[in-house]
Amino acid sequence: MCIRDSHAFSAPPIGASITYKYIGNKKFEITATLYRDCRGTGMSAPTLSMMCVGGNSKNLTPTLMNIKDITPTCQSVGVLCNPPNTTISSGSAAIEEHIYADTIDFGGSESSYYSCGTIKLGVGNCCRNGAITTGAAGNYFWVTCTMELGKIKTNSSPVFSYPANLIASCNQPLYWSFIAKDTIDNDSLSYSFTDPLTSYTGKTAWGGGFSSQLPLTPYWPTGYDKSKGPKPDANPPIGIYLDPVSGMLITTPSNCNEMSIIAIAVKEWRKDTTGKYIQIGEIVRDLQFFSQTVNNTTPTLSGTTQYS
Repeated sequence: MCIRDSHAFSAPPIGASITYKYIGNKKFEITATLYRDCRGTGMSAPTLSMMCVGGNSKNLTPTLMNIKDITPTCQSVGVLCNPPNTTISSGSAAIEEHIYADTIDFGGSESSYYSCGTIKLGVGNCCRNGAITTGAAGNYFWVTCTMELGKIKTNSSPVFSYPANLIASCNQPLYWSFIAKDTIDNDSLSYSFTDPLTSYTGKTAWGGGFSSQLPLTPYWPTGYDKSKGPKPDANPPIGIYLDPVSGMLITTPSNCNEMSIIAIAVKEWRKDTTGKYIQIGEIVRDLQFFSQTVNNTTPTLSGTTQYS
């Protein structure tokens, strides 16, 4: 399936997430992953900062580590984002992944933050695409993650298992995996919708009845009682459903000219000394996506499709 798209050009970024890894001696390696539509302007270095909740904040200086084309097209199409971080003339949706990194040293230059109970890391850039149809068009783009230093001093966050999927096929069942893995600490994870942000405290605007819980126009068959909620096991799926355990988002987009945003929070849990689960961190994946007509029918797989 070679995907083609006719949406308006997108201004960077169109998606992002932040993760952190404990590397010893009170140091954490921070990774910010951002996505841009190559039909838009090149992406400048983002703002990356650290804030003690209820206290001070500080800008960091991230280093660009890598730029990679992740467009989900056929191999025969080739690399669409070429040269990297420039505007291309192709009318096809073309997606680039930009990875930035920095190190926080709580034993050195950031020692004053080490006693902070909760730290939020934030990454942002201007601005969200003006062609977004569900609200938030032109809003500042901001994504955070949370470190609970007051609970755990050496925790590493989970990381997302797959690159962001930014293209949805209209009127076809959609199964998007937001699954993350914590291979370092093996903590428990849960998934939920969350508010896309404009700052640490600002939330993006929604219009037309959309919200963080209903970020797109899903399939609701005539006569279906919406008060019953979504029905992900229907054929096709009804409404929009996010599995809190697996991180699988299931829906059937029904607006073929929709451009929207979605934000998924991954909360990290660990047992305390009493055996009670406490939240020790959170990462967020925020992304803009296109719902478009694709002249191809997705296959139906039989057998086991989910496991824990």
